[in-house]
Amino acid sequence: MARIDYSVGKFIKELVDFYNLNVVLRGKLWGVSQELINELTIHSGNVFATAVKIYSESPTRILEEIASVFPPVDQLIKVAGSSDLRLLVQYLGPFSYRFAKDLEDSMISLFTEFSPGAALAAVHFKFVESELVITLLNAFLEGVPRDFIAKLYGQVI
Repeated sequence: MARIDYSVGKFIKELVDFYNLNVVLRGKLWGVSQELINELTIHSGNVFATAVKIYSESPTRILEEIASVFPPVDQLIKVAGSSDLRLLVQYLGPFSYRFAKDLEDSMISLFTEFSPGAALAAVHFKFVESELVITLLNAFLEGVPRDFIAKLYGQVI
């Protein structure tokens, strides 16, 4: 389908880049080897092409290079309030909501809501949104302090 409709290919490319961003940032934080990162990433997209070449460099350099080819990194840094690797990894989960919403909005603006890629982005956003609601409900039921929840999720909602 991605070969037939450009909007589907664009949607998939964005998801692959976000997935690879997760792998690279978490791998860098946890000290995962270059070889394992090569096995865990999807060998496609701008994040893969950029990060794999410079994975051995500093986290700051990696972030700069990835941000130049994948603009959501700048938003993630704003949400986390820092380019500290620990904070960025902590905010990756909550940030997936913002990423999915922005992806849906951009897909609709680029291709109209009737395109297959925009429809996929809308469905993906609804899935991420439902996960967010479940996460927030579980946090409330478990007695997680509201200020912590607001700090972690308030900026992405």
